[in-house]
Amino acid sequence: MMMNESKEYQTKAFELAEHYHKNQKRDDGRDYIVHIENVYHLLTMIGASVDTQVAGILHDILEDTICDETEIEHKFNINVLNLVKEVTKDKQTKIFPIKSQQAWLIKFCDIIDNCTDMKSWDEKRMRKYLKKKRDFLGIA
Repeated sequence: MMMNESKEYQTKAFELAEHYHKNQKRDDGRDYIVHIENVYHLLTMIGASVDTQVAGILHDILEDTICDETEIEHKFNINVLNLVKEVTKDKQTKIFPIKSQQAWLIKFCDIIDNCTDMKSWDEKRMRKYLKKKRDFLGIA
């Protein structure tokens, strides 16, 4: 993929994310798109592939909006859709079906950005989140 094509691809992903996350807010009142931008910037900083960056932009879209899988596959590709599905919590099991290194990169960047948002959380919520993520990552 050429540089201009990848920029257009990323722009299209941001437009889709902005559309579906339009009225969502972070805990501190900022627009939710700030979180998506932060995850994207972390992925670009570590040199993730364009598909991984696009999936990072869309990482919460299936879990938190009415966007469906066919729209993602149609606008992007099956690889992007599969990455988004890997970082989307299963509604019944509450487990993330992460299998690939690319999906782990997305999830790590998501966790890192969520940790920077903790200043607006109370102590109980912060401890609960950190325990849940330590358990998820297998960190004692």
